[in-house]
Amino acid sequence: MSEKIFNYLTKILDPESARLVLKMYKLNIPLTIRTNTLKISSSKLKERLESKGFKLREIAFIPDSFIVVEEPFPISKTLEHFAGFFYMQSLSSMLPSLALEPEPDEFVLDIASAPGSKTTHIAQLMKNTGIIIANDISFERLKVVAHQIERLGILNTAITSIDGNRFGNLLPEVFDRALVDAPCSALGIISKANEVLTWWNIDEVRRLSNKQYQLLTSAIKSVKPDGVIVYSTCTLTVEENELMIDSVLKKFPLEIEEINYKTVDFDEGITFYDGLPLDERLKKAVRIYPFKSNTEGFFIARLRKTDSTFSKSPEFSDIGNRVAHEKMRFLTADDKDLKEALKFLTDEFGIDENIWSKFVYYFKNDEIWFCSPGWKKFLTLDFSGIDKNFKHHLMSSIIQRVGLKLAKSVKKAQWKISTSALQILSPFVVKNIIELQNENQARIFINGGVVKNPDLNFRPGTYTAVNFDGITLGCGLVTKEGLKSQIPKGRRTVEVEVM
Repeated sequence: MSEKIFNYLTKILDPESARLVLKMYKLNIPLTIRTNTLKISSSKLKERLESKGFKLREIAFIPDSFIVVEEPFPISKTLEHFAGFFYMQSLSSMLPSLALEPEPDEFVLDIASAPGSKTTHIAQLMKNTGIIIANDISFERLKVVAHQIERLGILNTAITSIDGNRFGNLLPEVFDRALVDAPCSALGIISKANEVLTWWNIDEVRRLSNKQYQLLTSAIKSVKPDGVIVYSTCTLTVEENELMIDSVLKKFPLEIEEINYKTVDFDEGITFYDGLPLDERLKKAVRIYPFKSNTEGFFIARLRKTDSTFSKSPEFSDIGNRVAHEKMRFLTADDKDLKEALKFLTDEFGIDENIWSKFVYYFKNDEIWFCSPGWKKFLTLDFSGIDKNFKHHLMSSIIQRVGLKLAKSVKKAQWKISTSALQILSPFVVKNIIELQNENQARIFINGGVVKNPDLNFRPGTYTAVNFDGITLGCGLVTKEGLKSQIPKGRRTVEVEVM
């Protein structure tokens, strides 16, 4: 089967380079990580990891990122990874989010977001402000996105699961930017997806390119005039890359823009293929070949929308199965329905009550969730051609969750704060703190167990912040047995090395 790929690649590369692509599974591609600056600075992360024997080298053209030069044990097993201080991500995969250049307080669509690498990077670049809609048609893959949102402390992101090609009609010209990191034939990542060698064929490429075109045109329609769309794939075929951009440049009011981080290892986009000339502006796109850059293969193009594509206002019938949903309602900290819960958390953990004004909130059954204030703005702002009631109904129909759970009601006037919330709010927590004394206690707690006979000065039934080695591990419950971990099952791990 790899002969088919080789024959294809020789249409765009010399034979030796084509062979190198097929041998990329033999490359020693370095492990790279991205600091989650929402929780820690790069310098502090480097200091912590290097004190444990890791050796890191900064990546010059990607802020807050490192190559892991030496690894005394898997870096994924560190407390720092558990606490969401960094994200393991290939160098190439960090580049589409940087090309998007999202700004704080903007509205951003990530139309095919799973597994969440780029979504969480965008949230970090936006400093957890504004809004992001992280969409993926696969509900199972969205579970991974939700996990990363919780681990990294992302507050500005909502998760949706609809066919991405609907956004252009449902929310036309609403977003400032959109990322289309499209499902593709994966020729750029053979190093970790060897199965590509067995199933790859040109018919599958054509099928994927049809879906990619639908996603890209939907994203273009969903972005405001003067907005930015970044299209990326981890494949090398022209059908899924340059031909895709060439097609939309012909159909829509778009310009292709330079990408600031071009290096000598990156190639320009292809402008002549299979005997046909393509738009010369494609030279501004970026091709990344694994054998040149020692990273995964990628294609990235940055587009600027130069005029409106608005055709018609969406109608309720466009939503499809119209089930009655409660209107979305975001509350501010001074809302009477929230006062009791926020006062309880302030009293229990000593959190300055002024901190609560930095967020907006909503109720989900017996839980309070919190998120960035951009969501209240998004639902109250007028968009040309979109009825407010339609927008409310649409969002309440398609959004599965926004932000993170703050607390759950456990009994009258008592609330259990979530582990994710405690990790975000840890700089402001000054009461009800338990410092674990040794690695064994930390390991038991992270795995959801009971730390027996710790030195406790709290009454049974008290919820506490549990720390070890300068890191907030999560919420604990004081019981007669000891300190019972309240870390949710999805966050627990038996693999963490707490050295």
